[in-house]
Amino acid sequence: MLVEEIAPAGGVHLIGHSLGGTISRRFAAMAPKGTVRSLITIGSPYAFSQISPDEIAIFGDEDPIVPPPPTEMMTDEMFKQMVVLEDTGHLAILYHPETLRVAASVLRTNRE
Repeated sequence: MLVEEIAPAGGVHLIGHSLGGTISRRFAAMAPKGTVRSLITIGSPYAFSQISPDEIAIFGDEDPIVPPPPTEMMTDEMFKQMVVLEDTGHLAILYHPETLRVAASVLRTNRE
């Protein structure tokens, strides 16, 4: 597996936007334990039935493509944490200072 070649001892951090987040989530769910150190999805499609307890999901409240899930329809296992940014759409979420802060914080926390 390419991940084992890139990071044989410690796993990888996955950050994906839109469909890239969905692919990252799928990979994380199927990868051997310890392969994925952190998973951050940004404006990524989701299913209300999904179980992704290690995922940090970031959404924009003005995203017409992938709106944030209504909290009343979420389960506890859907995400580890969900962040909804105000006045932010699908592309602007990539450059939002809070997106960058959350990503940097997760990466620092999961160094080793």
